[in-house]
Amino acid sequence: MEKTMNYKAPGLVSLLLVFDAIIIAVISLYRFSPLSAVIYLLLLPPVFLNVLYIYCRRCPHVVGKDCRHVLFGPIVARLFKVQNAAPYSAREILSALLPLIVYLGLPQYALFQSLPLFAAFWVLVFAGAVVIQKAVCPRCRNTNCVMCKAR
Repeated sequence: MEKTMNYKAPGLVSLLLVFDAIIIAVISLYRFSPLSAVIYLLLLPPVFLNVLYIYCRRCPHVVGKDCRHVLFGPIVARLFKVQNAAPYSAREILSALLPLIVYLGLPQYALFQSLPLFAAFWVLVFAGAVVIQKAVCPRCRNTNCVMCKAR
C-alpha cells in the first residue's frame, strides 16, 4: 500500500479548493438573497451524493479503502452498495456531471455582482480540477473513469 500522504494530500486539497469555492458562492448568494443561499446549501448534499452514488460506488479505491478523495470512499461504503468496477455509460456520466455543472452554475448571477468573488470562485474550481487531473488521476486505478489516461 502507498504511503498515506502520497494519495491523501492531493485529494484533500482538491476537495478543500472546491468547497472553498462553494463557500464563496454561498456568501455571494447570501448578499443577493439569504433564502437563495440556504437553498444552495440544501442542494449540496443531494448533488454530491448523486455523484458518489453514480460514479464512486464503482471505483476500485472504495473497495480497497484507499479513496483518492479520502472522504468520499468511506461515505460511499457506508451509504451505498459498492459495485464491481465496470465501464460507465454515457447516461451515467451525464447523470453524475449534469447536476454538478448546474450546481456550479446556479450562483453565477450573484457571483457576477462582485467580480472579485466571481474570479475567486472560478479560480478555486479550476485549481481543484487541475489538482485532480495532475495529482489525483495519475495514481488512480479506476480505468473506467472518463478522465483516466490509462484507458
